[in-house]
Amino acid sequence: MKIPVLANLLIVAIACLGCVRGPEGRFARFMAAGERHLSQKDYARAILDFQNAVRLAPTNPDPYYRLGVAHLESGNFRAGVSYLLKATELDPKHVGAQLKLAQLMATSRRQDILEEAAKRAQAAFAVAPEDAAVLNTVALTELRLGKPEHARLRLEQVLEKFPGELTASVMLAKLKLSQNDFDGAEGVLKQAAAHAPRALEPLLALTDFYALAGRVEQAEQQLRQALKLDPASGPALLRLGELQLRSGRTAEAAETFRRLAASSDKAYRPAYALFLLGQGKTAEAVRELERLHRQDPADRDLRSRLVAAYVLANRISEATALLDQAIARNSRDIQALLQRGALRARSGKLAEAEQDLARVLHLEPDSAEARYHMAFVRRAGGEIASAKQYLADAIRLNPALLAARIELAGTLLGENSAKAALDVLEQAPPPQKNDLRWITAHNWALLAQRDWSNAREGIRRGLAISRTSELLTQDGTLRLRTNDLVGARASLEEALKLDPNNLVALERLALSFSAQNQHDAALARLRRHAAEHPGSAPVQLYLGEWLLRLDRKEEARAAFSAALAADRRAVLPALRLAQLDGGEGKLDSARRILQGVLEVDERQHRARFLLGALETEAGNFAAAIAHYRKALELQPRDALTLNNLAYLLIEHAGQPDEGLELAQKAKELAPDLAAVDDTIGWAYYRKGLYATAIQYLERAALGKEGTTLRKYHLAAAYWKAGARDKAAALVRQARRSDPDLAPPAELRQLLSDVSSTP
Repeated sequence: MKIPVLANLLIVAIACLGCVRGPEGRFARFMAAGERHLSQKDYARAILDFQNAVRLAPTNPDPYYRLGVAHLESGNFRAGVSYLLKATELDPKHVGAQLKLAQLMATSRRQDILEEAAKRAQAAFAVAPEDAAVLNTVALTELRLGKPEHARLRLEQVLEKFPGELTASVMLAKLKLSQNDFDGAEGVLKQAAAHAPRALEPLLALTDFYALAGRVEQAEQQLRQALKLDPASGPALLRLGELQLRSGRTAEAAETFRRLAASSDKAYRPAYALFLLGQGKTAEAVRELERLHRQDPADRDLRSRLVAAYVLANRISEATALLDQAIARNSRDIQALLQRGALRARSGKLAEAEQDLARVLHLEPDSAEARYHMAFVRRAGGEIASAKQYLADAIRLNPALLAARIELAGTLLGENSAKAALDVLEQAPPPQKNDLRWITAHNWALLAQRDWSNAREGIRRGLAISRTSELLTQDGTLRLRTNDLVGARASLEEALKLDPNNLVALERLALSFSAQNQHDAALARLRRHAAEHPGSAPVQLYLGEWLLRLDRKEEARAAFSAALAADRRAVLPALRLAQLDGGEGKLDSARRILQGVLEVDERQHRARFLLGALETEAGNFAAAIAHYRKALELQPRDALTLNNLAYLLIEHAGQPDEGLELAQKAKELAPDLAAVDDTIGWAYYRKGLYATAIQYLERAALGKEGTTLRKYHLAAAYWKAGARDKAAALVRQARRSDPDLAPPAELRQLLSDVSSTP
């Protein structure tokens, strides 16, 4: 029987549908979707597509290669490299993967990695010897291995085969520039432009060349030509605005950035607002961002920029309200939760910040940014070990998160672990090692390692990019270390001109005089700087701290008062004044100062803590306990607050069980703190568990932090446990070290008996 034509068509269609739905069809569909999402810069969806492709074809290197590219584009360097390596394991002749790995490795400084980069570039060359990208990468590895002539010949060969090839042209121009052949570099780029007269890229390359050479007028000529080809070109307008700013033509730059903001590319919409921020016109920038946000309230990036601008303008309540509204509309808005968490953390609202960041981690467990901000919360709460772990996790999840890497390195430096800090920085993705922030952080680690040679090179490299106050401070620090005091002072003076609040530079400058035993000159230079900047609270505060170290308390008091006059909301000078008053027995005055701090900001944990200490000193133990409880509400993980409250509950409130519980929490947070061991031991003493008490009290009293009171506590425990010889010896030792300290009332008779024992 003859099958009708329509039936035949249906059979073919069903068969084709089966092909599409089969593994090969689904693989092709996932790869196509991944490529589409990659081109749209939707990296998260691209990664999901390529992962699905990998599951369907686990031995095919292509999806691994594309996964590597997607991860690299999203900033996840470690995952990107891992997938590229997997692609080359499956197919050593995979040109794309070998090429990408070679390009990444070529940015390293290590000889072994550079040699590996060259091997991978040669592997790609063996497969595709006529490919321009392959030839360019081979030339790059030769250049990085210190073979400039080989690289030059290779690039010239590329340009013979592919005249006007832009990557080769730019590389060859840079090579010629490094050899001071400016005319040759210019000729190479002009040739590239001549071969593609309608292309923007060669003109932009020439612009960058002229800008680098300081030939601003010629750079602008190239941009004008580019803008004739494409009047709305974002890259061209951006470069033009930057050149106009460099030339001091602010009004022209403003008009250019307005044009850029009006372009069809959404990425440039905030350009004019960012220009205003750079000019210090924060209020105008906020109005511009508010206008853009009203036009497109769904644009989360715009909202984030508006929140950041509100913070710069010190309009914290409006920033918070904007984020509150976003979260009320969508409780799963990760970007808003993350930003609100960061804002709360830096406002001292640590408990609320932790709630927001924990919510982010629940919604997105691999969020590196949430861990970075959580580290700030932990650090502010005194949990340094926990903060370091969060930073390490953030870097593991996103190696490109430079802020977390620098923060972790800084924390390690603060612990005198310079080698560990260097290791953290050296593991950064290669492109980051050209970032000025990385260079600056790396220099500090080198200085801490006393690696003067590499530090000198790093500082020179950084200053060639920008003479920032921090880099000049590093230069002054290095010169101090090498006894170039005149050069050190010159760099440090320049650093202070750029940033009068650079307290590290100020300290190093004072030390340059102290190094010659010119202590009066050091103090005189600090006084002069403070007199030149009377409105700087940090400078006045620093002078006060210096004077306090010299035990010149009245002069320090005047400096702290000047700091407070410069900034009525400044907390540290107020705390210092309260501490001075408290130390002199002026408890009422100290209380008034601390209550004033709390009237400005009731969430100031340190003020609550000091009030607790004041009331303890005054014997007002109930009031002290109340203050410590409020302080604990603000920072639930502060070990000192937990410990002080625990001791008061044990000793003065008859609550040894709650006191022990709090002290054990403090022990978890600060395992090596002698004061905590003393409190735990005293809690067990109060509970009649003398053997256990002794275990803790010995750690507290017999180490280098063994105060007289801690020795008394241990002596009492020894006595109760029947070790009377040990108790007697310890009492005599305690009384010799501090004969004026009266023992606790409850122990006086006991200690009297102990001291009379032969």
